[in-house]
Amino acid sequence: DCHERVLATGKSDSYRVEHVAPDGVSYWYSTRVGLLKLEDQVRGFILCIRDVTEIKSAQDERDRQKNILSAVIESMADGVAVVDEHGNFLVYNIAAEEIVGYRPQEEAHDDWTSYFGLYRTDATTPFPEEELPLRRAAQGEKNRDVEILNNYLAPPDGRYSCVYATPLTDYLGQNGCGVAVFRDVTEAHEATEQLKSEQLLLRKLLDVQESDRQ
Repeated sequence: DCHERVLATGKSDSYRVEHVAPDGVSYWYSTRVGLLKLEDQVRGFILCIRDVTEIKSAQDERDRQKNILSAVIESMADGVAVVDEHGNFLVYNIAAEEIVGYRPQEEAHDDWTSYFGLYRTDATTPFPEEELPLRRAAQGEKNRDVEILNNYLAPPDGRYSCVYATPLTDYLGQNGCGVAVFRDVTEAHEATEQLKSEQLLLRKLLDVQESDRQ
């Protein structure tokens, strides 16, 4: 236990205990244990006890809210990704993995364009690294409705995503992270392209008919 560790290492240590009062209310106490020495001989222990019930309650509430937030993010149909200022992934939910087809490693990558297979919507031009919405968000810029082709999951066709990215600021208002929310818009993109093709074909037919009349 804590006393044995202190005795073995010579260093102070601490532990928490819960006390349930007769009325059923729980109280938490933190005990700091140190060695009592006289003339370089261990004579006993010094205990410093304090009530940490409010601290424990605050920590429990923080953990509860964190778990709720994590559950909400994981249950979202949209992909969610958060990176720090160095490009390390802090959050990457299930939907993001399904849309992109890959869960990145936590450490930073210098070339997301190649790593994820990201292209402009023309399907041939690699998306410039410096223009990626999440990169820009981590640098303090907000991006809306940026459409990107991800070729990692199903080349050569890939999947189209519409991305919204914004900076995350801390309690001091300083930026250091970026968050991106994105959804799969492949079907909508294909429908739009099909409509464009049909409209183009219709215009050509109308031009031919007009030429025949002349």
